[in-house]
Amino acid sequence: MSELKLYGANVCPFVHRARLTLAEKGLGYEYVAIDLRDKPDWFYQVLPTGKVPLLEHKGYRIWESAVVCEYLEEVFAQPALLPSDPAKRAEARIWIAWSGDVLVSLFYRLLKEQDSSKWEEHRAALRQALEKLDSELADRAWLLGDQLTLADLELYPWFERWQVLEHYRGFSIPSECKGLGRWKEALASRPTVAAIAEKPEFYVTQYRSYAEPAAV
Repeated sequence: MSELKLYGANVCPFVHRARLTLAEKGLGYEYVAIDLRDKPDWFYQVLPTGKVPLLEHKGYRIWESAVVCEYLEEVFAQPALLPSDPAKRAEARIWIAWSGDVLVSLFYRLLKEQDSSKWEEHRAALRQALEKLDSELADRAWLLGDQLTLADLELYPWFERWQVLEHYRGFSIPSECKGLGRWKEALASRPTVAAIAEKPEFYVTQYRSYAEPAAV
């Protein structure tokens, strides 16, 4: 029995963050997969916030995906997924905050928007965010340079789900974002990432309730 237990759902990008961190650190863990549309009776007893992921370790319960990932980094120091330099660590945290505050917010704003006349406005804002990201990746492999960090792992889950925006909102990653494209492919091809990847069709089906709530 592993000392680590993760409660999550495969559809959830925040759970994906935690699973990628566990995988990159080579940590074994018990995974309790939950159907968020048909929650078990014990759900709110174990997950009082009603949110996944939740990590159990040595009697502690840790939630909020960024907190879970950083907890794993602090407890299991190798292989390191944050730089040793404090300034670089701060830069990683800034990117993690940016991913949630900007890119993730824009992703869902476009996906959930039911007024098609507003789609282009949302696409333009999201395109601007992607161009910023691409400019950072133009001459480097990862967001902080040569080292894969939590900044990359915590951003990637939404790019595995990009087919959802392509399918429902006709928005692809711009072809001119070459650095971003290389970064996405480099992550997708990592064995740790590929081992838990879902097919695009899975996300398209699962995210229909966001894009077309009236049809569900």
